[in-house]
Amino acid sequence: MVIPVATPLDGEYGHSDVSFGVPAVIGKNGVEKIIELELNIEEKDWFSKGIDSVKAAISGL
Repeated sequence: MVIPVATPLDGEYGHSDVSFGVPAVIGKNGVEKIIELELNIEEKDWFSKGIDSVKAAISGL
């Protein structure tokens, strides 16, 4: 089943070392595969800004 989940990224969408909400295949052992959607330039920019916001919030803890 594919559902949106917050999961650690390891190179998906060009980002690592952060958990973020992405579509993923979920199985009996949790996240089995992250689905990488084809994003246009504007969507990639918004995605990266979201990642930056999460990383900034984490570093502030």
